[in-house]
Amino acid sequence: MPRKGKVPKRINKAVRERIICEHLNELFIELADSLELNQQNSGRSLINGHTCLLSDSNYVTTEKNELQGRNISARDRDI
Repeated sequence: MPRKGKVPKRINKAVRERIICEHLNELFIELADSLELNQQNSGRSLINGHTCLLSDSNYVTTEKNELQGRNISARDRDI
């Protein structure tokens, strides 16, 4: 007859396994949430970088057009 208040070893092992599984599930959920946040932040970062690159590209295009216009004007004056 088992002692009073003592859980049989088989049940005790099952409880331990369940607790371990629950803990691992919690860790996997935290990891998934963390990865999802990292992807969202990475996406925002890419969008911001893209916006900056577009702005820089527009600036360079404007400067290039102005320089070409000045070169054409200078050439016209020299002729």
